[in-house]
Amino acid sequence: MNEPSATAAMSDDTLLPFDLPSVCRKKLTVDFNGGNQSSNGGVLLLREAERSVGICWLLANTMTDRRDQSRIRHAMFEMLMARVSAIACGYEDANDLDRLRHDPLMKLAVGRCPESGEALASQSTISRLENAPRKTDYLQSEVEHIRRDAARYAHLTQSASSSVKMISEGMEKWRKTDLPVPG
Repeated sequence: MNEPSATAAMSDDTLLPFDLPSVCRKKLTVDFNGGNQSSNGGVLLLREAERSVGICWLLANTMTDRRDQSRIRHAMFEMLMARVSAIACGYEDANDLDRLRHDPLMKLAVGRCPESGEALASQSTISRLENAPRKTDYLQSEVEHIRRDAARYAHLTQSASSSVKMISEGMEKWRKTDLPVPG
């Protein structure tokens, strides 16, 4: 007599309803055979959103990198993208990055190969990143966001460029004060 097993056998291979983007010229496939696993599948969607919008890229390019260039192992964009991805997955504390730095999907989110790519930045590196920006870096990124938004919506108003100029001048004056950075 054939008794039913405790686990159901899956005999139907179902294709994903979309193609996953390649990473480092390697096709990305998904299976359920075990191996190096991750529960952070949402970072693939976040990665695609970053590719189309570019917020982390923009922020990374506006931040001043004061690190010793000869000792850098993690690009500014990679650290920002890893931190944003961790927060989006519910990991609020930077100390979670010590475990997540080896997660295959977190590596994919920053553009590294999941198996052969180097580990992402550690908790201590991410903490230094979070504590590094100065008031001027904050202002520079805010002005850049305003310029970007003004360019996007310039067709709605003729005064967009004068508004950006006025805000930039106001921020420059504020930068010279000892007032704390808001937020």
